[in-house]
Amino acid sequence: MQNKYVPLLADFDTYEKTLPVRRDIESGEDVRLCELPYWVIDKDLERMANDLERRAPTPSRTVVKYTAAPRSSGKTASALPAFLASALKYEDSSFTHYLYMAFDNNGENNFEIKDEMKLAGSKEKAQKQGSAFALECLKHLSEAGTGKRN
Repeated sequence: MQNKYVPLLADFDTYEKTLPVRRDIESGEDVRLCELPYWVIDKDLERMANDLERRAPTPSRTVVKYTAAPRSSGKTASALPAFLASALKYEDSSFTHYLYMAFDNNGENNFEIKDEMKLAGSKEKAQKQGSAFALECLKHLSEAGTGKRN
Protein backbone atom coordinates (compact mmCIF):
# COMPACT_ATOMS: atom_id res chain seq x y z
CA MET A 1 0.00 0.00 0.00
CA GLN A 2 2.97 2.34 0.46
CA ASN A 3 3.21 4.82 -2.40
CA LYS A 4 5.71 7.68 -2.58
CA TYR A 5 3.45 9.62 -5.00
CA VAL A 6 0.52 9.81 -2.56
CA PRO A 7 1.43 11.87 0.54
CA LEU A 8 -0.97 9.94 2.78
CA LEU A 9 0.67 6.64 1.77
CA ALA A 10 4.29 7.86 1.69
CA ASP A 11 5.11 6.34 5.07
CA PHE A 12 3.33 4.49 7.85
CA ASP A 13 3.58 7.33 10.40
CA THR A 14 1.58 9.65 8.13
CA TYR A 15 -0.99 6.96 7.33
CA GLU A 16 -1.32 5.98 11.00
CA LYS A 17 -2.47 9.51 11.87
CA THR A 18 -5.66 8.89 9.85
CA LEU A 19 -6.63 5.65 11.63
CA PRO A 20 -9.64 5.84 13.96
CA VAL A 21 -9.23 7.21 17.47
CA ARG A 22 -11.64 7.65 20.32
CA ARG A 23 -11.50 10.07 23.24
CA ASP A 24 -10.80 8.20 26.50
CA ILE A 25 -13.34 9.46 29.01
CA GLU A 26 -11.04 9.08 32.03
CA SER A 27 -7.82 10.60 30.66
CA GLY A 28 -9.29 12.91 28.01
CA GLU A 29 -6.63 11.61 25.57
CA ASP A 30 -7.26 10.27 22.08
CA VAL A 31 -6.56 6.54 21.86
CA ARG A 32 -5.91 4.74 18.55
CA LEU A 33 -8.33 1.86 18.19
CA CYS A 34 -5.69 -0.24 16.40
CA GLU A 35 -3.54 -0.10 19.56
CA LEU A 36 -6.24 -1.49 21.85
CA PRO A 37 -6.88 -5.19 22.47
CA TYR A 38 -9.42 -6.61 20.04
CA TRP A 39 -11.36 -9.77 20.74
CA VAL A 40 -13.52 -11.41 18.12
CA ILE A 41 -14.96 -14.80 17.37
CA ASP A 42 -13.07 -16.03 14.29
CA LYS A 43 -16.30 -17.12 12.60
CA ASP A 44 -17.82 -13.64 13.02
CA LEU A 45 -14.76 -11.93 11.54
CA GLU A 46 -14.74 -14.38 8.61
CA ARG A 47 -18.43 -13.74 7.99
CA MET A 48 -17.87 -9.98 7.95
CA ALA A 49 -14.96 -10.35 5.53
CA ASN A 50 -17.11 -12.61 3.30
CA ASP A 51 -19.98 -10.12 3.41
CA LEU A 52 -17.66 -7.29 2.41
CA GLU A 53 -16.26 -9.33 -0.49
CA ARG A 54 -19.65 -10.47 -1.79
CA ARG A 55 -20.20 -9.03 -5.24
CA ALA A 56 -23.40 -7.50 -6.58
CA PRO A 57 -25.83 -10.10 -7.97
CA THR A 58 -25.48 -8.59 -11.44
CA PRO A 59 -22.78 -6.28 -12.82
CA SER A 60 -25.36 -3.55 -13.48
CA ARG A 61 -26.36 -3.29 -9.79
CA THR A 62 -24.43 -1.16 -7.36
CA VAL A 63 -23.98 -2.40 -3.80
CA VAL A 64 -23.32 -0.09 -0.87
CA LYS A 65 -21.77 -1.90 2.10
CA TYR A 66 -22.53 -0.59 5.56
CA THR A 67 -22.56 -1.68 9.17
CA ALA A 68 -25.51 -0.98 11.43
CA ALA A 69 -25.38 -1.58 15.16
CA PRO A 70 -25.91 0.37 18.39
CA ARG A 71 -23.34 3.04 19.25
CA SER A 72 -20.28 1.85 21.15
CA SER A 73 -20.77 -1.71 19.89
CA GLY A 74 -17.51 -1.96 17.91
CA LYS A 75 -18.48 -0.99 14.35
CA THR A 76 -15.42 1.20 13.83
CA ALA A 77 -13.07 -1.16 15.64
CA SER A 78 -14.21 -4.10 13.48
CA ALA A 79 -13.68 -2.47 10.06
CA LEU A 80 -9.87 -2.70 9.96
CA PRO A 81 -9.72 -6.35 11.15
CA ALA A 82 -12.39 -7.25 8.55
CA PHE A 83 -10.40 -5.44 5.85
CA LEU A 84 -7.23 -7.30 6.84
CA ALA A 85 -9.04 -10.65 7.05
CA SER A 86 -10.43 -10.06 3.57
CA ALA A 87 -7.00 -9.18 2.19
CA LEU A 88 -5.51 -12.33 3.74
CA LYS A 89 -8.30 -14.66 2.63
CA TYR A 90 -8.83 -13.48 -0.93
CA GLU A 91 -5.82 -13.14 -3.22
CA ASP A 92 -7.95 -11.10 -5.62
CA SER A 93 -9.58 -9.06 -2.85
CA SER A 94 -11.54 -6.11 -4.15
CA PHE A 95 -10.19 -4.06 -1.25
CA THR A 96 -6.78 -2.48 -1.71
CA HIS A 97 -6.75 0.44 0.74
CA TYR A 98 -8.29 1.25 4.10
CA LEU A 99 -9.15 4.92 4.58
CA TYR A 100 -11.25 5.85 7.57
CA MET A 101 -13.53 8.87 7.25
CA ALA A 102 -14.91 9.67 10.68
CA PHE A 103 -17.56 12.25 11.26
CA ASP A 104 -17.35 12.45 15.04
CA ASN A 105 -14.99 11.61 17.91
CA ASN A 106 -11.87 11.00 15.82
CA GLY A 107 -9.25 13.43 17.09
CA GLU A 108 -8.33 16.03 14.47
CA ASN A 109 -9.96 14.04 11.66
CA ASN A 110 -13.60 14.97 12.28
CA PHE A 111 -15.61 16.13 9.30
CA GLU A 112 -18.71 18.27 9.37
CA ILE A 113 -20.61 20.54 7.02
CA LYS A 114 -20.15 24.23 7.77
CA ASP A 115 -23.34 26.05 8.77
CA GLU A 116 -23.49 28.00 5.50
CA MET A 117 -23.35 24.72 3.56
CA LYS A 118 -26.23 22.98 5.37
CA LEU A 119 -28.80 21.41 3.12
CA ALA A 120 -31.41 23.69 1.65
CA GLY A 121 -33.38 22.40 -1.27
CA SER A 122 -34.04 19.34 -3.34
CA LYS A 123 -33.03 15.71 -2.96
CA GLU A 124 -30.81 16.07 -6.05
CA LYS A 125 -28.99 19.03 -4.50
CA ALA A 126 -28.56 17.08 -1.24
CA GLN A 127 -27.03 14.13 -3.14
CA LYS A 128 -24.61 16.43 -4.96
CA GLN A 129 -23.64 18.08 -1.66
CA GLY A 130 -23.12 14.66 -0.06
CA SER A 131 -20.87 13.53 -2.88
CA ALA A 132 -18.90 16.78 -2.82
CA PHE A 133 -18.59 16.52 0.97
CA ALA A 134 -17.25 12.94 0.79
CA LEU A 135 -14.80 14.03 -1.91
CA GLU A 136 -13.55 16.89 0.29
CA CYS A 137 -13.12 14.45 3.22
CA LEU A 138 -11.09 12.12 0.99
CA LYS A 139 -9.04 15.07 -0.27
CA HIS A 140 -8.34 16.09 3.33
CA LEU A 141 -7.11 12.57 4.16
CA SER A 142 -5.03 12.23 1.00
CA GLU A 143 -3.18 15.47 1.74
CA ALA A 144 -2.16 14.26 5.22
CA GLY A 145 1.43 15.18 5.93
CA THR A 146 1.70 17.76 3.13
CA GLY A 147 0.82 20.82 5.21
CA LYS A 148 -2.11 21.48 2.81
CA ARG A 149 -4.79 20.29 5.23
CA ASN A 150 -7.25 22.87 6.51
